[in-house]
Amino acid sequence: MKCEANAHAVSYNRCNFHCRYCIFRFRNKEASYIDYDATEAKSGISQLMKRGSAFKFTAGEPTLAPTIIRDLSYVKDQGGSVFLDSNGSNPKVLRECFDHDLVDVLGISLKGFDRESAAWMARVRNTSLCWENVFKTLELAEQGK
Repeated sequence: MKCEANAHAVSYNRCNFHCRYCIFRFRNKEASYIDYDATEAKSGISQLMKRGSAFKFTAGEPTLAPTIIRDLSYVKDQGGSVFLDSNGSNPKVLRECFDHDLVDVLGISLKGFDRESAAWMARVRNTSLCWENVFKTLELAEQGK
């Protein structure tokens, strides 16, 4: 059986949630994000894409990265597929991704099966982030925009 290799990268190590189980909640206080300039990002993605046809963007929350649209575009420009692993809290950025056809697979990590348990797990006070926005994101993905 042949296995196709694909890249998986922590594209941004900050998050707008503080989930009880996640190590990234400790990194929200650190200045450890590396902002690659356009040349470095394009080169790095290009090198990884030589070894596989897909690239998974994950993190903390990748839609908070200031360069997410640029980086997804680099993968798509090289004929690759994009898997975006998100908490679904940022429908504005995700809409832009869908409008530009930059996401092939969207993974949404639900934090609970109701508003209260999601907010408890994500440790957020604004339940819209971990509940309403998630469903808005799913609706946008279903519509393809």
